[in-house]
Amino acid sequence: MHIQTRRQESTIILDCEGTFECSVGLRIQEVIETQISAGYEHLVLNLEHVDFLDSMAIGRLVLTDRNFQGVRHKVGLLQPQCLTRQALGRCNPLEFMRLYGTEAEALADAPVAA
Repeated sequence: MHIQTRRQESTIILDCEGTFECSVGLRIQEVIETQISAGYEHLVLNLEHVDFLDSMAIGRLVLTDRNFQGVRHKVGLLQPQCLTRQALGRCNPLEFMRLYGTEAEALADAPVAA
């Protein structure tokens, strides 16, 4: 899977493309930890071009989200496609992870600096 990182205001967006498997989840966790260290508080995974998401990757996302929230940050998912949305729905991580329909919606949900 290809992952490209970009910054929009106070948000880091990870544009993901391809198959999202557990090993990719480890890479994303490393990127998230780097961004936390850099001071970013809002991270969005753009899943628009992800064609498959396995259960181990979902587990890794849940774990990463929990770690990220532990330091008062937000993780969100942007535009998952039909099969990816179905996989997420079965595992129910959407109870605690934000789901955004548009990038503008994700950016508007970024934490406000104190």
